Amino acid sequence: MEPIVLRIEQLLKHKELNNSQLAELLGYNSSEKISRLFRVENAKPSFDIVADIANKFADLNIEWLITGKGDMLKSSVPASRALLPGQQETVQHKEVTFHVVEDRKSNTKFPTMPIPITDIHVAAGEGIYNTDYVANVDSVRLPTNLLKKNATYLCVRIKGESMSPTLQDGGYMIIRLLEKEEWNSMQDERIYVVSTTEGKAFLKRVKNRFKQGFIVMMSDNPDKATYGNFNLTTDEINTIWYAEWYLSAKMPNIHDQYYSRLQRLEDRLENIEKRLV
Repeated sequence: MEPIVLRIEQLLKHKELNNSQLAELLGYNSSEKISRLFRVENAKPSFDIVADIANKFADLNIEWLITGKGDMLKSSVPASRALLPGQQETVQHKEVTFHVVEDRKSNTKFPTMPIPITDIHVAAGEGIYNTDYVANVDSVRLPTNLLKKNATYLCVRIKGESMSPTLQDGGYMIIRLLEKEEWNSMQDERIYVVSTTEGKAFLKRVKNRFKQGFIVMMSDNPDKATYGNFNLTTDEINTIWYAEWYLSAKMPNIHDQYYSRLQRLEDRLENIEKRLV
């Protein structure tokens, strides 16, 4: 049995739940999605199952669920003590476990929160089916003052060119899960990760049209023939994550990209003229 499935099993025992009861809590029509994890060899939970579990149990430590690091539950710890240079300790702050890091130069401490990095590739193109599992790669830490308290965060990799030049293929997005009650108040034309009931995931700029029963998914890539807009209806949407932070080692030259596209267009026109002559 996969380690993450073993941790889900451990969580079920702690909560005194069976597969059917967990499925009911998560709002699933049947317990098959949960039962197959324990029945099928090497089965791993999908992105949405992990997100649903993390969102349902407020006391669950999501880093433990995905990586196995730390304790299963967020719990209180002793008050902070004096630290020697280079030492670290874990403190509790409103049900969220933070990591205290000492700044030797200023002799101050600032709390950070671990955000699991998963190998789920967020589609920033036509959309791809997520692999049917979540495997932890590592985690990143951000200062808590940059994050919303008691929220569920993940760090996922961008795949595709549809959001170029704004977002680059291979970069990483830190995303925050939105409650369904927040959907109607989503800010227009901001960037979101949207997963569908079919298991697809899209990273797009979104026009909020929930009052009309849908949203508009838009790409930043100027090649609209390849990366056109499309709509998703409310009943097609499973989860929505707000893209809060973008991490990338690439420093794109937007002007260079523009002139490169212009050169390719001129080359195409030249080829067409040669064929017509």
